[in-house]
Amino acid sequence: MDAFGNELVNELEKVLGDGFSVHLEKVRKNNDVLLDAIAVRQEKSALTTLLYPRESYKEYARGASITDLAEQMAEQYRKAAAEAEIPEDFLEEYDKVKSRIFCKLVNYKMNKELLKHVPHKRIWEDLCLIGYYEMEPGCLGNATVRIDRRLVEKWGITEAEFLDHAMENTMRERGPVFRSLRSVLREYDLGVPESEDEEEELYMLTTKDRNLGTVCILYPGIREQIAEMLHADLLLLPSSIHEWLILADKGGYSEEDINQMIREINHSQVIPEEILSDHVYRYHRSCVNAV
Repeated sequence: MDAFGNELVNELEKVLGDGFSVHLEKVRKNNDVLLDAIAVRQEKSALTTLLYPRESYKEYARGASITDLAEQMAEQYRKAAAEAEIPEDFLEEYDKVKSRIFCKLVNYKMNKELLKHVPHKRIWEDLCLIGYYEMEPGCLGNATVRIDRRLVEKWGITEAEFLDHAMENTMRERGPVFRSLRSVLREYDLGVPESEDEEEELYMLTTKDRNLGTVCILYPGIREQIAEMLHADLLLLPSSIHEWLILADKGGYSEEDINQMIREINHSQVIPEEILSDHVYRYHRSCVNAV
């Protein structure tokens, strides 16, 4: 990737022309994943735009030319720059941004380096809650900004107040959606047959926008309501940082088999920065523990 990245940077500099700074850098994402990024900044601008060449590299391996890929990336940059007419210090005033602060669940052990710098709350044994700012709809594709301790301190609020407010916003703006997995698959026209006689077994829980939706498992009363609906304790399978898969725990399930399935799916179908956990959790109608 380094040789490809350097070649792409050189070609992108030519496409953009004079007046731009373009360089490669490593960006730390969720689960301590380091991604290659191309940082582009126009002279006299304080805003740096990060472009991720992972998909471009796949196209290059399939035979696309560096010139064509640089043109595509330049277009991505121009579109992002056109949407990014925001002041450099837009996060400095809490009252102006507090309505766009939300929270999400991440894995505690996989994010130890990140958690040294951001407010967080430990959840269960190996998960934690962190907050973030989301751009207004249509701005930079609803990009998010990580909130660190320095900024919360500057706002003059405690970390607990920040996380409480983020959760209030999340619950208000991102209501939970609980559906059978079969109905979700039908929605995507994946050939799942209609059957009124077949009993539903697997359900999906996420937020209405299906983005970073695992946080809704913490909404007051949600686990109790689902358990009441299914007349059983619950097995909670972390599908990704976006959704839970839920089974009614009526016996017959092997903890070892479920955990092996989760690990295999994480390895083969979930990108590393979107993994939430590698094992199942159980709701006993009074508390949630790891199985």
